[in-house]
Amino acid sequence: MNLLLLEGEEAARPRLRLTGRRAAHLLRVLRVVKGDPLRAGVVDQGTGEAVVVATGPDWVEVEVGLRAPVEAEPPVDLLLAVPRPKVARRLLADLACLGVGTLHLTNAWRVERSYFASPVLTPEAIGHALRLGLEQAGAVRLPKVVIHHRLMAFVGDTLPTLHHDRRLVAHPAASLPLAAAAGRSLLALGPEGGWIERELETLRAAGFTPVSLGPRVLRSETAAIVAVAVATEFVGVASTGLGVRRSD
Repeated sequence: MNLLLLEGEEAARPRLRLTGRRAAHLLRVLRVVKGDPLRAGVVDQGTGEAVVVATGPDWVEVEVGLRAPVEAEPPVDLLLAVPRPKVARRLLADLACLGVGTLHLTNAWRVERSYFASPVLTPEAIGHALRLGLEQAGAVRLPKVVIHHRLMAFVGDTLPTLHHDRRLVAHPAASLPLAAAAGRSLLALGPEGGWIERELETLRAAGFTPVSLGPRVLRSETAAIVAVAVATEFVGVASTGLGVRRSD
């Protein structure tokens, strides 16, 4: 936990008593005592500092003050074929840690329909995983997560309402490297085994450009992390005008 993450209604109180997981971490891992300052943040509001004002056997009381606004929206949105439940919880936390704007979880030919019934995809479980990622990153902007049960319906109904500079689909046979695609992006990543040809044709027809993540075959969860990290870093460099210095 690199940030004490609070909800808006919690931060509205002049003094907040924490119990449960957060209090246990503060008491047993950080070993806080009265007067200790903590880096704190409020979901979708901003970051600042919390000061420990009292402790008990299983609780911690803090006073919170915000100083900085919520960080800018990440430049990458993700269209991701629903991963295996065993992977999904950890991947949700990792993606929140890296920073995505909106995560669209979709069905695909190679996605088992039973995945959609997994407890991992309940709103409560998704919210918990995302918050763990924000705590690790020290960030407060909560990614939006939208579940789509049909890829074709997403392409036909939802996609036209979204606004991106680039639509990209990761494909091992693509020649264009992901790092060459600047601008705010919607990046599509398939399931284990990849998109089937019909799905790729549908995405291409909808304006998705195939991009490569490199010559190696990656697991879907690894590909998602690599893709978001590379796309976010490149957009950040491009937007600030920074680049690779070349020798004369």
